Amino acid sequence: MSMKTLAISCLLSVLMACSASRTNSNGGAGAGAGTSGGGTAGAAGAPNPTGEGTGCSTDGATRSCCTTGTQLCSGTVEFLAWGACLDAKGVKVVCGGGTTPSGCGVGEFGPNCTKLADAGVPHYCGNGEFPPNCVLKPGDGGTPSYCAPGDRKCMRNQPALCGNSAINTEPQILVGYSPSAGQSVGATGQIKVWVNDERPELISPNEVIDATTGAITTPGDRSAKAVDGYLWEPALYISPQTAESGGTPHFPQVIKGWYNNMPPVNGATFNFRAPVMGTQVPGLETPPPGTQLTLQYSTEIIWDVAALGLTPGTYTAEFVIHDGDRDRGIGCVTITITQ
Repeated sequence: MSMKTLAISCLLSVLMACSASRTNSNGGAGAGAGTSGGGTAGAAGAPNPTGEGTGCSTDGATRSCCTTGTQLCSGTVEFLAWGACLDAKGVKVVCGGGTTPSGCGVGEFGPNCTKLADAGVPHYCGNGEFPPNCVLKPGDGGTPSYCAPGDRKCMRNQPALCGNSAINTEPQILVGYSPSAGQSVGATGQIKVWVNDERPELISPNEVIDATTGAITTPGDRSAKAVDGYLWEPALYISPQTAESGGTPHFPQVIKGWYNNMPPVNGATFNFRAPVMGTQVPGLETPPPGTQLTLQYSTEIIWDVAALGLTPGTYTAEFVIHDGDRDRGIGCVTITITQ
């Protein structure tokens, strides 16, 4: 073999060796191969199509994932990362269809489990069932009870704001109601809602609440609005006098548990990196059975029925309540008032 032929042979051998060491990201790349964004991740190249846990640059930013889901950029100042891919109800989405909760057993309800017969989605609300022990059936437009064909006792024609995902961004913070489904309240009784969030609930600026009883002794600036155009102060509306129609807000008489009466002012947005601020009033009552207080800060908001000026009857109540940071929960429920 001539020297020229030998040199060409050696060169071809080197090129072939280099090519074999460079596999694509789905193959068996050698040490030093990596991934980015929503490609593949994990030591064994396990799929991570959403890019959960990968770095992001803007705290509070969101992006679409798995067609129907959304991810939030959050974390510490030193490290921000994309969170889990969640659907509109806060249930983790699996790319390609389905959600992560396991199958529901007897007496179990979504969103912590799913019914196999429901094609992998959390347990839908049936007649007389209300969130958070079930989730609204798609197409209900935000109504708390699914209307089956021919059913005249379910809830229809609910206020539009309940189904407005641009405003009703976190309905799951409203975890319990009293009276609850199927119950009524007397003319001298009280209407209550329990809120659960990762920060103390924001109420109207400078409101003064009795540190022992929770009674609101000095109303704050109850005309102050959040950036979504609705009030900071928790408000109850009676349909058709709803918030979206400019109806009269009914403000609570008592707030127990955690609250923060120093929301952002002058149109400023909430700074998620700001320290947690809030005041706790003792005496938070036990919420209805099945209510789950999974987050750190819980609030009980109370209205006296007598202050609503309603005669005995059945009404559609619209609760419009801001959470402890930058979201709002809106709940529409049927309330029956007796003598």
